This record gives sequence, structure tokens and C-alpha cells, in this order.
Amino acid sequence: MATRKKTQSIGKKLLKLRRDKKLTLKH
Repeated sequence: MATRKKTQSIGKKLLKLRRDKKLTLKH
């Protein structure tokens, strides 16, 4: 379960980074 939580947190971070990149590209 711990490993699953880690992967989920990493995935969320990646999504956030991708979103930030998209925002920066728009600007």
C-alpha cells in the first residue's frame, strides 16, 4: 500500500508539472 501511495503522489506531481508547463507555454 505504501508503494501505491508513493506512485500516486509522483503521478500527481507529474500532472502538476505538465499543467504548469502548459500554462507557461500559453503565456
